[in-house]
Amino acid sequence: EHALDPQKYWMERLQKLVKQSRALNSGEIQSELILTTDELNALAARLERTRFNPEAPDADDELVSMLWGLDSWNDGALELRRLMAPIKKRLDADDVEVLGSGFVLAAAVLRHLNEDPLLPRELLSRHWQGDRLRADYESYDAAYSATLTRWLLAD
Repeated sequence: EHALDPQKYWMERLQKLVKQSRALNSGEIQSELILTTDELNALAARLERTRFNPEAPDADDELVSMLWGLDSWNDGALELRRLMAPIKKRLDADDVEVLGSGFVLAAAVLRHLNEDPLLPRELLSRHWQGDRLRADYESYDAAYSATLTRWLLAD
């Protein structure tokens, strides 16, 4: 139902946030989302005027960008992909010296993936890095696991 009507889906989500905010008599919804009631009301009014058109996915990039920092997330994904490439090459060559830094990078990638808003494709840019980051990480994780296993089983 909501897959066919993203406006209805996000209106319901936003209305729940506004209702929660009013019930709390403050702007704090949850620890990572702090908005005043006025800000939530302004977002609700803006969303009511917005009509998502699946045939024109760029129709309201401003609203989507305002609600979820997509450019920032995408930039972070590109940077993580850039950082994984040379470490993966070394892991593919069984270089155990990168296991420590590779672990830290894996944790950063997983944290970043956890923050992916997982929006419908119609709301994402053509250059969205979410799927590419997941694919690169899957390959990276396999190389990391293989190198770590060989290192642990070595005499």
